[in-house]
Formats: sequence, C-alpha cells, structure tokens
Amino acid sequence: MTTQKALSKLRQLLLDNRHEGYNLGAVILDKRGCILNWGFNSYIKTHPAMVFNRYYRVEQIFVHAECDAIYSMSDKVTPYTMIIARINQRGDFLCAKPCVGCYSEIQKRGIKQVFYTEQDGSLTKLDLSVDIDFY
Repeated sequence: MTTQKALSKLRQLLLDNRHEGYNLGAVILDKRGCILNWGFNSYIKTHPAMVFNRYYRVEQIFVHAECDAIYSMSDKVTPYTMIIARINQRGDFLCAKPCVGCYSEIQKRGIKQVFYTEQDGSLTKLDLSVDIDFY
C-alpha cells in the first residue's frame, strides 16, 4: 500500500469516527506497506507508559494516536512507516506533527520513517535523526 492510500484510509476512518471525538490518527505500516496497526487520540483514557515518559507534560497525559498505535501493536512485528493525520470538523487536514513525547516513543520502537499532515493537506517527512533534546 502506498503512503497516499494509507493516508486516504486513515482520513476516512477519522471522518467515520468523528462522533467519538477522534480527530487525530496514526497508522503503522511494515516495510512492504502492509498495515500493522491503527491508533487514535482519546481524551478519556491514558497508558501507563506515557505517565513515566519524562517528555510528556501533565496536561498531555491522555492517549495520543501515535502511542495508541505503538502500544497496541505486537512486539513480534517490525514497524517501518508511521503516518499521522489530523482533521477538522469539515474533514480538512491540519498539522499533525508529533509532540516530543511521541517522538521519543517512535524512536524507541524503531520506526524508520514518519510522515505527518500539514495544514495544506501535504505530507511532511519527520527527521528522525534529530536528538530528542533538540526536537
């Protein structure tokens, strides 16, 4: 599956589930482009790993889409690409650049490339070589 096809599927899932409060989602693909997992933000639940990650501020301790996708994925699979998208009520894309806490979780899991949506609907590739203290 191409990056654009995965983004299109993610956008449709976000549109279909707006009533549940999801406006940010992430999809993880393997090296061949097969979907390994989905994740969505949630303001009503959290994950213990996020509580102990020093890069999350207290007001950020709710499940972020990136972490939802990472934490619920089997350790037996090898993630390669993550695509992160955010939409508004009309379904237009918004900037979905990961926060520093999610950046640290992405690096820990060994994901090789990350793309996120921009305000204009384009995808930007995240530079994963940046030291987390300078992110």
